[in-house]
Amino acid sequence: MAMNRRRRRMMVAVASVALSAGLVVPAGGLPARSDPEGLPLGPPGLEETRTSTELAPGVLHTLIRRGHPDPDDFFTVDIALFARRAAAESTVRSLHRLGYAGRIERIEGRAPDDPRPGPTGYLVQVGRFSSQDRA
Repeated sequence: MAMNRRRRRMMVAVASVALSAGLVVPAGGLPARSDPEGLPLGPPGLEETRTSTELAPGVLHTLIRRGHPDPDDFFTVDIALFARRAAAESTVRSLHRLGYAGRIERIEGRAPDDPRPGPTGYLVQVGRFSSQDRA
């Protein structure tokens, strides 16, 4: 019985310390640090523009445009992702009949906890466009 009382007192003391420690932690935490010069976005000396918009108090969205587009880059339209290559090939054939040059990209790389073997899937895409609007 004396052991139970001693244990109960110990538990009350531990709980009191734990609760009081939780009460002194600020709810909002510390503000994030902003280091505009420290972002490693390509080699130094590239042309850069930044446009910031406050979305809500304490939430800032910054659009960074740095460097120049690669002339070989393009926009494409993703049509569908299939688990089986045969389904992707069937879709590409249908696209060809409609006059579109579809292609298949095998998507590798599964999540670390995904035990299934093989590719993630087969992505059917169409087009090579110079801008997102044209795609």
